[in-house]
Amino acid sequence: MNDFNFFAPYQGKQKQVVGKKIYIYTISAVIILFVVGTFVWNSINIFIINREIDKYQSAVSSPKVQEKVKEAETLNNKLDILNKYEDGLAKIDSGINSRDTISSSLLNKINSTLPSDINFKSVSVDGSSLSIQGISKTMSAIGELQHNIKNLDIIVDAQIGNINQDDSKSGSYSFDLKCTLKDVDEK
Repeated sequence: MNDFNFFAPYQGKQKQVVGKKIYIYTISAVIILFVVGTFVWNSINIFIINREIDKYQSAVSSPKVQEKVKEAETLNNKLDILNKYEDGLAKIDSGINSRDTISSSLLNKINSTLPSDINFKSVSVDGSSLSIQGISKTMSAIGELQHNIKNLDIIVDAQIGNINQDDSKSGSYSFDLKCTLKDVDEK
């Protein structure tokens, strides 16, 4: 005779439930192992890094390094002071250069106005005035020089102070020319 097992459908489901539980437990175990593994890995790395930090801090706090740090700070302070002096000197230098009234361009411009019969004895600058003392073979050359200098763009006015005839040199004239410079600060 045949036996009837009325619980057979329930026994198959129970096997499926046990299979699902094993699957869930396996996945849970893998996840827990992963979390614990990363925790252990990170803890070990943190420990190693903290040891290196301690080693570097002890190296930095050593007397030799502290002495070198103090020396470097002293040198940096001296360098800062020197840089401030350099900046101040650069300002002074640029101020002096901007007030430089006799430049090569000024002398070249004056030289371009010289007639061939004139020689300079001295050229002096005082503030915004230019004084020229010279010798000429003719009086007309002195007048030509005055006219040419007045036409320069850097000269406001040019006046001949006096003209003297030198007896020692045959027919030569000495003269004083006073000029007012237009803009002393320009080069």
